[in-house]
Amino acid sequence: MKKLPVIKTMIGALYYPWVLRKPLFKALSILIVAGVVLSTVWWYQWGLGLIPEYIGWLVAIIFWTLYTLFAVICHRMVLLGVSSVPEYGVGRVGERDFRFAVALAILMIISMLAPYSVSLIIFLLLGIIKNLPFVPEFNMKINFGINASSWLFYIGQIFVLSRFGLILPATAVDERPTLKWAWRTSRGNTLRLMVVLGFLPWLVYLPSEFLPEDPGVTGYGLYVLTWWLLLPIEITVLSLSYKELVQEREQEKEQLVL
Repeated sequence: MKKLPVIKTMIGALYYPWVLRKPLFKALSILIVAGVVLSTVWWYQWGLGLIPEYIGWLVAIIFWTLYTLFAVICHRMVLLGVSSVPEYGVGRVGERDFRFAVALAILMIISMLAPYSVSLIIFLLLGIIKNLPFVPEFNMKINFGINASSWLFYIGQIFVLSRFGLILPATAVDERPTLKWAWRTSRGNTLRLMVVLGFLPWLVYLPSEFLPEDPGVTGYGLYVLTWWLLLPIEITVLSLSYKELVQEREQEKEQLVL
């Protein structure tokens, strides 16, 4: 069973977007502009209650579509080459994009429900213990535990992504993967995948930690622009994980047959 090269994959996730920056930016430019505008409206205006909720949900659906197209372009360019996507990225939305959006939705549902169930149980248990009259001296530790449950939730999401996330790049290159296939393919590399899929995406979201409490429209706009520009790194690390664990393994098998 091949082991995922962690350092090589993480370096590659930084290297590929840089080397492909010109065709990648050209293919993604329209989506980035649309994404920045929609993200700013969604995160700022809807968050302050300045637009109706139904419009916010409509924007969310459009945002999901933009992210799907964005991710498919990144996966295909890294795995299949520049010629595998239209020059300016935006083409006809087809079956591939629909299947990717469905796979992404399924993955998101699993990654929310599974860790949430565990975190909720821990949160409730700690809350019950905290309110017991005979353990006031443990309040500080219990509060720490409740706060730590959010970290457990994040780790749970990364675990789900590490076991099932390979369905996304596989779908982007026109394969028809299943959750069972992804689980079996990622077996033996769970910890390695959790490292590469957890650390670099965390860097992508790191700028949000420096946002002031109310950055205004300009501040939100600059933040979401940074997020969209760094997003190819997060997607590429999954592409390269698929490349190492699936594509190169299949190539090695073909060479052995020959």
